[in-house]
Order: sequence, then structure tokens, then C-alpha cells
Amino acid sequence: MLKLAKDSAVKTPTQAVNQLKAVLVTTGPVAREELAGLKESRTAPHLRTVRRSQGRRR
Repeated sequence: MLKLAKDSAVKTPTQAVNQLKAVLVTTGPVAREELAGLKESRTAPHLRTVRRSQGRRR
């Protein structure tokens, strides 16, 4: 999920935000509630910290 957003961010920030929102629609309710209160500019950095704390998964 983050790789998708990162690749898009290189192209255009607006496209990345739109893509991230679309992906978050399909995520579980707990994640949606956690991210609902974040501003757009804080969503991706927050997801990076969550991913690091869970370890890299492939």
C-alpha cells in the first residue's frame, strides 16, 4: 500500500493523496477510525511509523 502511494507521490502529490484515500476506503474499520482524525499531510508519515513498528512485511 505505501509503495503505491510513494510511487505516485513522485509523480504528483495530489494523485498520491487521492490514491491513498481510495486504498483506505477498503481497509479495516480500526485503521479507518485511527486515520480519520489526521490531516492529509500527516496520514502518510503516520502510516510509515506504523509500518516500521510492525516490521517490514513482504
